[in-house]
Amino acid sequence: MESRSQHLSESDGLDIASPDPAETVLDLVRNASFPSVSPRAVKKTWKVAALKTRALPDPWAGFQLEVIPEERAIRHMYDPRTGRWRQDEVVVKMQSERFARGAMRECFRMKKLSKFSQHPDWHNASNYVAKCYMKPVERRVYFEDVKLQMDSKLWGELYNNCDPPKKVDFFQTYIIEMKEREDTPLYCVEHLIEGNYIKYNSNSGFVSEVNRLTPQAFSHFTFEKSNHSLIVVDIQGVGDLYTDPQMHTTNLDKDYGDGNLGPKGMALYFSSHLCSSLCGKLGLTQFDLTPKELEKLKAGRTNGSPATTCATRFKDPAHHDMSNHVTVRSGSPHPLVGQGEVPSPCQNEFNCGLSAAGEGQTQSQMKPWELLGNGKLSSASVAKELARLGGQDLRELHILGMVHLELAHYHETGRLSDDQNPDWECVQYHLGKAADCRAVEAMCTLGQVLCQLPHQLFPALKIEPSPTHSYIGMGYLELAAKAGVREAMLQVASAYDTGIGLGNSPDSSRERSQDWVQATYWYTQAITMTTQENGDQRLDAESDYALLARLAEMHRSGGHGLVKDCQKAGEYYGEAAEVATAAMKGRLASKYYMLAEEASADAV
Repeated sequence: MESRSQHLSESDGLDIASPDPAETVLDLVRNASFPSVSPRAVKKTWKVAALKTRALPDPWAGFQLEVIPEERAIRHMYDPRTGRWRQDEVVVKMQSERFARGAMRECFRMKKLSKFSQHPDWHNASNYVAKCYMKPVERRVYFEDVKLQMDSKLWGELYNNCDPPKKVDFFQTYIIEMKEREDTPLYCVEHLIEGNYIKYNSNSGFVSEVNRLTPQAFSHFTFEKSNHSLIVVDIQGVGDLYTDPQMHTTNLDKDYGDGNLGPKGMALYFSSHLCSSLCGKLGLTQFDLTPKELEKLKAGRTNGSPATTCATRFKDPAHHDMSNHVTVRSGSPHPLVGQGEVPSPCQNEFNCGLSAAGEGQTQSQMKPWELLGNGKLSSASVAKELARLGGQDLRELHILGMVHLELAHYHETGRLSDDQNPDWECVQYHLGKAADCRAVEAMCTLGQVLCQLPHQLFPALKIEPSPTHSYIGMGYLELAAKAGVREAMLQVASAYDTGIGLGNSPDSSRERSQDWVQATYWYTQAITMTTQENGDQRLDAESDYALLARLAEMHRSGGHGLVKDCQKAGEYYGEAAEVATAAMKGRLASKYYMLAEEASADAV
């Protein structure tokens, strides 16, 4: 993804360490154990690659890079396992004229002398592509680009550890600092690899017409294995050797630049993702979509078009350096790039003697899932996540809930509809999933919609009124109140106060009824919350003195489970008078002072 942040914080050093969820997961990944690979097998693989390289002609021989003057540069390399950078000095030759450009960066041919060469041999030096931004950006942007790609490379290793039919990898990339030039410009450098460059998906829901299972399953894998804290998208490259990815994470302020769309980007990915047999093999679960959405994705796959609801609507900007402008070809093969390989269609890619994992497949039947060192296997399915957590620590569902809430927003605006009109059925569905994930905003809104109460979020969403809907809605409002939403506290208190809007449960043993104990509790919580948030300055003073007066009335009369207490009623009237005075309501304050005296007299 080209659109990286140009506004990184000054506190971001090269050794980036963050306590956010995505970084925590990366820390676990760095410390994860991988099965040992025979050094002899690795050596043999790369020996074959080296022999193939020597046998192929240099595609850049005609550009005579060997006659260009040598330049010494500082190479900055990032290790995603340790999260640290290291430096060394290299000798390069780079053309002064670009050979390709994208919307933001331009590419230059470059050769680098091997550090193991005893004598300079530029004719056999490796070919590289050096990329730099055409407009000035902060130098940290280059480091963030490399960090993103190398972190994605580590996720590729985790994916490969699950023994998929086809392995993936990301270009090894680093930064060179041309120290002998004015202002010591920076370049991001990658090997030039032979093959056809294909963009498989984007950071905004686009899916390529080239039907490949591996790129889409890899993105899905990163979401579930990171406990929903990130997803690697913008998958593009040569075969299954990828470059220029983008991550969507929960930390929009720090992680991975402007291309990081957070839950919005995650929602766009899942709006266009239909799980395949490869997802099943990896133990991944289909993200919750409505039958309408699923049918649309299946129809797209059957017709041979992208399995997406977005491909025809989201115009993917041509901002990648060579994805839309240049076919990458070189004489340097990579173990993951087949010579003349044609991307496999969906029905053939998973033909490796492996059967798809069914719904009932257990964790013990899969390949080792202790990839993150804790053995946890999260899911993209809300029901499966609720079952996995068993009602404990449902905060883990928060991110999944935010993804569903963003999908509801997209359907409200019509962005995911062919006719660009809102799809209220999908809005209601994803709002419900978000509420089930304990997303506070979703719980409050769905409760208000079901109870026929005013709501600011999705104001045009209407659900047919019924006693059952009111009962369910009140349950969501109570959850939102417990989560600290003052508006929900007041609505729950009012329902228990008046007995109106409590609804009827399908199970008669769980009926709610007018309950002044519950009402006084939630009125008090709402008043306390105002005081705690604003100190002595009550921003909601007008509603507060009315609440205090109502508390006084309820205690003075008693009933509906509340014991009569005139002494407490006098205290509440007195406090209501003070708040009314502060709100410049003198006449009302006088009334409350008088009622306070009467209630106190009744208590004697």
